[in-house]
Amino acid sequence: MNKYIFAILFSAFSLISFSQVKNPESYLSIPIIDLNDEFARQVVVDREEGQYLGHPTTVLLEDGRTILTVYPKGHGRGEIVYKRSADGGQTWSERLPTPESWKTSLEVPTIFPTVGPDGEKHLIMFSGLYPARLAHSEDIGLTWSELERLAKEKNEVNYSRIASETGQGSPTEGDWAGWVGTWKDLVKGKPGKYRIRFKDNYHDWDCCYPGVELLPDGTFVVTTYGHWEKDEEPYIISVRVRMGELDAKYKKLNNTK
Repeated sequence: MNKYIFAILFSAFSLISFSQVKNPESYLSIPIIDLNDEFARQVVVDREEGQYLGHPTTVLLEDGRTILTVYPKGHGRGEIVYKRSADGGQTWSERLPTPESWKTSLEVPTIFPTVGPDGEKHLIMFSGLYPARLAHSEDIGLTWSELERLAKEKNEVNYSRIASETGQGSPTEGDWAGWVGTWKDLVKGKPGKYRIRFKDNYHDWDCCYPGVELLPDGTFVVTTYGHWEKDEEPYIISVRVRMGELDAKYKKLNNTK
């Protein structure tokens, strides 16, 4: 098993705050594997002229190739859009039909696989922010229920909390980025092996949601939104990559120094 950890870093969210690291400059010393211009890896999941599309979440089904994604038409709220990839993120369907109540979502939708007390498998989708609501599918996403209020509902909760800015001047600050290192690197606050820039984001921070799936053949399918073109609304893309490809680029990068 590969001893290194593959992690996705989010533009405005960080796994480790730089303020918690004694020497934050050391983090910037590790190499960067830049995939920004490798367009063959990039697949447009959805785009609509003049429409903000962002905040996707994904789920990989048990067949190891079907990926479902949901996201709002709008910044953090709006009608929920639903799409499917049947080939591990290489191509994506048109927007799929959804229940009428999905148009009334007030938050970012999140999708999860679950197993009920009876052993039956379901997919569930949350639409948070008061009133928090839930939709479910009993046929692996072919059909969905309307959004219904949760039985145990408390006060208004907004789960979209933005972490404080690091202010460390990273060359990938605000971009769609990843990190490769060991668990010990994380525990000890060490810089790790290398970073990855999946795509340059033309916004200071508005980018990136945690759509990360690992296919049985070792391919990572990462899916997120961002401002990929200057002065245009954000849209959603997928990138497929394997650790062997990244390690080869890392080795080549070191040999050229």
